[in-house]
Amino acid sequence: MSNFMSLSKLLYNGRDDDHVVALRANDDQVTWREFYNDILCIRDRLNLASGFKTGILACEDTYYFMVAFLAMVSSEIEIVIGANLQEDTLKLLRKKTGGHVICDDFISQGLKKDVPKIDSRDLSNSCDIQSVLITLYTSGSTGEPKAITKSISALEAEIAMFHDKWGNKFSDKLFLSSVVHYHAYGLPFHILWSLCSGAVCGLERILYPETLMRYKKYQVNFISSPAFLNQFAQIYDTQENYDFLKFISAAGAPLDHAVSKKISSRIHDPIVEIYGSTETGAIAFKTYHDDAVWQRFSSVNLDVSEDGIVSVLAPHIGQNTPYALEDKIDLISNEQFRLLGRADRVVKIFENRVSLNNMEQVCGQSSLVLQSKITPLPDTQRLGCVVILTMEGKEILEKHGKNALIQAIKLYLRSGYNLVVLPRKWRFVEAFPYNEMGKIQTHLLQNLFLEKEPQ
Repeated sequence: MSNFMSLSKLLYNGRDDDHVVALRANDDQVTWREFYNDILCIRDRLNLASGFKTGILACEDTYYFMVAFLAMVSSEIEIVIGANLQEDTLKLLRKKTGGHVICDDFISQGLKKDVPKIDSRDLSNSCDIQSVLITLYTSGSTGEPKAITKSISALEAEIAMFHDKWGNKFSDKLFLSSVVHYHAYGLPFHILWSLCSGAVCGLERILYPETLMRYKKYQVNFISSPAFLNQFAQIYDTQENYDFLKFISAAGAPLDHAVSKKISSRIHDPIVEIYGSTETGAIAFKTYHDDAVWQRFSSVNLDVSEDGIVSVLAPHIGQNTPYALEDKIDLISNEQFRLLGRADRVVKIFENRVSLNNMEQVCGQSSLVLQSKITPLPDTQRLGCVVILTMEGKEILEKHGKNALIQAIKLYLRSGYNLVVLPRKWRFVEAFPYNEMGKIQTHLLQNLFLEKEPQ
């Protein structure tokens, strides 16, 4: 706990020259001296650029991102981070913000090979970084990505909140992540928390369970997603030693209870699920022991309207007024609640109001259905249903065909819904189409119905 510093104090006080900041994929260590020197180099390059007030941070390399982020903060440059690094996204951000793109090439060209003796006060003795703004963009799962602007002080408050809750677990631990470093979950949990806590930031993104197992010699805090953990559970070896995973967090989408329980039974502490959004940051947490009950962070205040819509107020949100979420909750106590689903998942199908959440739950009661996702079909008043089948469902499909399978599933829906609102199109898949953050986006589901229907 004593190694923890806010970003402001970290830039001002620094750490010992030989303090290990990061670990490369080849096990090479990056010391504070090297890291700080690289920040100074990039800050100098930024300051040479005339009129450089806003930067679009688009580094795919995790280390370059870290260097660029702190260089921009210390130069009081507003940071804009898109939902992805695609060229079309960057063009749109340039048009909207007028900012310069800070990419991997910009960083690599600005770094110097020699590492001189540095002064820890070189970066922040002339600026107030807490007022520096950072703009993140939502993933745009139901529409155009939305810009969310916060100050660095808001991010500092969020990181302090994490550390106050779990910081005693992370002395000298290695932070690894399967999620991208520029996401509203990956940025504070992986990059900034490791820097502020004095832990080591793993620079290799963990895309496969086999890669994670290469780090067994370390004590690991693993920042993950449900999509990765689902994959991890499938190759889970009961004879394998997973004790090196001291802490696992998951966010971005619901984590299957059975998956959480299975993995948690063999690691140091149960997987911690994080609930929040780009707009609010982290709001609450739970483990599989809690089942469906979420525990709010102590600095978060919740207010629920008569129709169940929740508003959130916390220091790390970055605004002085409550922020209304698009989720409904059942407030059990001042500390705990249950999620009831998104308020905007109620749609009208031929004048009938249909809750997609409820329909998915009813569909899941069938022994043929492992998971289902229901989505409105574009330019129609119809629904489409994407299903991951159980083994029993796969047997019905193989022996009796698709039509028989659909009718069998519809038996569970007919008792509660008019025939006119039942899904018109069906797709049976091995896995849902996730984006790189492990989120199922509406357009990715809808794209399945634009493809030719399998025979």
